[in-house]
Amino acid sequence: MQSEKLLDIPVVGRLMSPDEVRHVTQGRTDIPEDLKDNWYLCGDIPLKVWDKYTAALKHDGVDVGFRLSGFASSLGAAYATFTVQIGQSQVRFLVPLKGKRIIQFLGEAAYSGVMLMLAKDNRKDCFIRRFSVDPTHLLPLLGLCRSSKNLNKQDTMYDLVQTTKLMRGVGVVPSTFPEEEVQDVNLIVILPQGEDVIENVGKGVSCTLN
Repeated sequence: MQSEKLLDIPVVGRLMSPDEVRHVTQGRTDIPEDLKDNWYLCGDIPLKVWDKYTAALKHDGVDVGFRLSGFASSLGAAYATFTVQIGQSQVRFLVPLKGKRIIQFLGEAAYSGVMLMLAKDNRKDCFIRRFSVDPTHLLPLLGLCRSSKNLNKQDTMYDLVQTTKLMRGVGVVPSTFPEEEVQDVNLIVILPQGEDVIENVGKGVSCTLN
């Protein structure tokens, strides 16, 4: 099986625990204190869509679509996508469903919703949005998390890169709006949690907060 590299993944995001969020946001007055006690999916979006997304997410009158999806790869590894859609544009978080951190994140999301933090192309500007979810919609993801196949490091990286390539396709995640056809996809990849699969990735992780 050929070797895959972190460079084959376009944008690497972060899953952050409440402790990690509080640590990196110390002194940040633009983030309310009550929003720091949550798990977050964090990632950068390009400048070309930053204004569109921040304008829409700040106004209740703008339609913002949100979709949860779960699936298993050909190698048996489980993944979830958390997709936000505005017009014909989607931001997708690709999350490997493996490890205690993922179970904790999904467990909290069942009660408090999914918290997303979008940053402006590796800058400190960021926007936070909570998406309410039906707890029953998270149960299949927890089931996939428990049944996900254990792969070695090489196969994990290979599978992640191949799944990343697949999830960049515009038609892979259906539009949340029947009248809108997806034309633009911005994919953010969360690395496997709790496993030493990829070394020295700190500088490549997006969403600069501190």
